[in-house]
Amino acid sequence: MSWIKRSALCVECCAKKSGGFQSMCAFLKSPLRVGFCAIARGDLGVCFFLVLTFFSQNSISQTATATLDRNEIRIGEPIRLTLNVDAMMNTKISWPQFADKIDSFDVTYKSVVDSIPNEKGKTISQTFNITAFDSGNYELKPIVFLLDTNDDDQIDTVKTKTQLITVTTVEVDTTKGIRPIKGLMEVSIGWRERLPWIIGGGIVLLIGGVITFFATRKKPAQEIPVRQILMRPIHEIALEKLTQLEEEKLWQKGEEKQYHLRLSEIMREYLDYRFGFIAIEATTEEIISHMSKEHLSQKLFAKLKEIFESGDLVKFAKMNLLPDEHHRCLTNAVEFVNGTFNQSQPENAAEKNA
Repeated sequence: MSWIKRSALCVECCAKKSGGFQSMCAFLKSPLRVGFCAIARGDLGVCFFLVLTFFSQNSISQTATATLDRNEIRIGEPIRLTLNVDAMMNTKISWPQFADKIDSFDVTYKSVVDSIPNEKGKTISQTFNITAFDSGNYELKPIVFLLDTNDDDQIDTVKTKTQLITVTTVEVDTTKGIRPIKGLMEVSIGWRERLPWIIGGGIVLLIGGVITFFATRKKPAQEIPVRQILMRPIHEIALEKLTQLEEEKLWQKGEEKQYHLRLSEIMREYLDYRFGFIAIEATTEEIISHMSKEHLSQKLFAKLKEIFESGDLVKFAKMNLLPDEHHRCLTNAVEFVNGTFNQSQPENAAEKNA
């Protein structure tokens, strides 16, 4: 009879003795119980097979170790403490929690609990830096870990071994008097230490020089237009040019842009000499803003504003005005000149901004 059949007979025997399948499962939780049945039947082959099965399942030793990088320190020096627990993969481990102390030692650093799988199961580890501030001989007592293997309701415990640690103090020769505090020592600085400062200083000076150069560089002087000395009053010249522009009939010939360019130049020249500001190079907004501060009637100010705004629509927006709008711009210019030439001009208006 083969050993497999003999094992089956032992299992059947256990079932009969235990009173049913459920009782048999409880009875067969340990292979050794089946082995005892085999011994009772005198079947040593089955016994040997079950013993091998038992030891193969429990061949992984579950242990806990506490490792120190040294066992003797001076007051305040750190010791590296490493806790390791080797267990089966399905084992649940109750890991102790340490706040600021482990026995008589202060904890200055602790890592997170780490799990590393290996061929036999897993290794759980955590690292601490501990120290003591009183001299003497200390014992690092065993640290207990609770293991739950999920095979039965029992909780196993493993613990580390006791560690002896010696903490010494700084030796002081009391036969000698207290020495005075030493003065400051001069440390020579070589080129290697000076070179970064020299390079940094050179870069700062270079940047400062470039900024200073561009900040103090003389900007090219802007040419200020110089008014010519007129032999006749400016209003006579303006009215004469406006009459000539009307006789040329530019807008009637389709040259609307040229018409308003000439009209704008005539009025800018008149404002330049009459009101004493550089209107030749000013924009329409600048002209309107400046003339709003002059003592003009609302009617004359509106005529001047219409002249320049209508001209901008033709010159820049390429808008086609109605014939009466072209004629009204010229009429407004004539009325503006006639309405402002006899007003009291500011003193030295011809020389202002020249």
